[in-house]
Amino acid sequence: MVALLAGVLFLTETAQGRIGERESQIQARFGNPVTVLATAAGESGVTKCYGSDNFSIAITFLHGKSVREIVTKKDNSKITEAEINALLEANAGDSSWNEQGVGPENNVTSGVQKWRSADRRARIAFYDSQTHAFFITTQRFIDLTNAKLLQDKGKTKMGGIVERGGVQRTYDTLGKRGSQQSLPTQPAGSPAK
Repeated sequence: MVALLAGVLFLTETAQGRIGERESQIQARFGNPVTVLATAAGESGVTKCYGSDNFSIAITFLHGKSVREIVTKKDNSKITEAEINALLEANAGDSSWNEQGVGPENNVTSGVQKWRSADRRARIAFYDSQTHAFFITTQRFIDLTNAKLLQDKGKTKMGGIVERGGVQRTYDTLGKRGSQQSLPTQPAGSPAK
C-alpha cells in the first residue's frame, strides 16, 4: 500500500507545476513546452503545453506565473482519486481544500467535482469525469477572465453572438496543431463561465 501511494505521488509530482510558480521553475521541471497556443483577442495570459510521464499539462501564465493548469492523462483515462488528491495537495499552498457541492446553485454541472481552498477561497479546482480533465486555477484569474469576456462582449458583438475563448479554444487549438495528444472537448464545469 505504501509503495502504491509513493508511486502515485511520484507520478503526480512530475505531472504538474504549481499555481503561482514562475515560468522558469516550470520549465526546469518539464523542459521546453511541446507547443505554445496563440492568444485570442481579449484572452488573459499565454498557455503553454507540456508532457510529463503519462500526463499532458496545459499551463496558462500571466505576468510570468502559473495561474491555471489543465491536467489530463495522455491516454485520456480517468485520473484516479489518489492522483487528484496528490494534485490538490501539491497546489494547496498554505491552505487545505474543501470539496464543494454539485448543482446549479454552485454553477457546477453533474459529473464535475469542485474544490475551493480554505484560505479565503483563493484557489479553485475542478475534475470533469466526462472529459477526465483536472483544472486548477485562482479565483483572481477567473475574475479577470470573466471581466475580459464582459468587456469584449460589449466590443465584439456580431449579431448577438460572441466568440468565447478559454478552455474550449485551448482544446481545439491543441487538437488542430497535431500535438502529442488531443485533449477532450470543453468540460461542463469550466471555471471561466
